[in-house]
Amino acid sequence: MVVIRTAEHYAGQLQALLPPGPAWDPERVPELQHVITGLSREFARIDGRAFDLLNEMDPATVSELVPDWERVMNLPDPCLGLKPLFADRRLSVRQRLVAT
Repeated sequence: MVVIRTAEHYAGQLQALLPPGPAWDPERVPELQHVITGLSREFARIDGRAFDLLNEMDPATVSELVPDWERVMNLPDPCLGLKPLFADRRLSVRQRLVAT
């Protein structure tokens, strides 16, 4: 089971990693809290994109990498016409993968 961590989760982890002492107290050094917030948002964004990449590996759930799947599967098929619908393109990728 894949768990997507939130920015709050990462912020808690980063705060727990701070060394003890007044120099590292976010209440005394407000800039530190801004850094932790910025880093935690970026880590959460990266975590979400990693989850998206897992979905892109399956032709049934692909959305961003359809052109790459089509290139690998030697698609689009001329039978789909000049401007096939996105759902048809994804279905063609899936059918070609299952057929091979």
